[in-house]
Amino acid sequence: MPPNTFRPTFKVDSDKSSLHPTFKNIGDFVQRINFSFIQPVPDAEIMEEEERKCMCREAIAACIRIILEHLSGFLKELPESTYEQWILQLHPDNADDQHHSNVAKIDHRFYVEESDHRLIW
Repeated sequence: MPPNTFRPTFKVDSDKSSLHPTFKNIGDFVQRINFSFIQPVPDAEIMEEEERKCMCREAIAACIRIILEHLSGFLKELPESTYEQWILQLHPDNADDQHHSNVAKIDHRFYVEESDHRLIW
């Protein structure tokens, strides 16, 4: 048998005079483990977490609504404009101004396919 191979140990059961593995009593061991440190989450905490999630969803919806309203007004005013021009007007703080050029680049995150801005555009 190679070294480091698991070999169960055996002991003699004095009542039955038979051999059995000591790991057979694992169920008794598990039953003695104290799980009292695991506390169930009270309903109040669950409700508070649901309220926080609801507030977050409402905030996201409000942001999307503002972006949609801005885009609508922007396209009425400048129907031939580009995505980049819209982003520069909506989020001027995310522009990477090139001092040596008349072109401003927008933050690369606005080009991510899943970007809310791209989906709305």
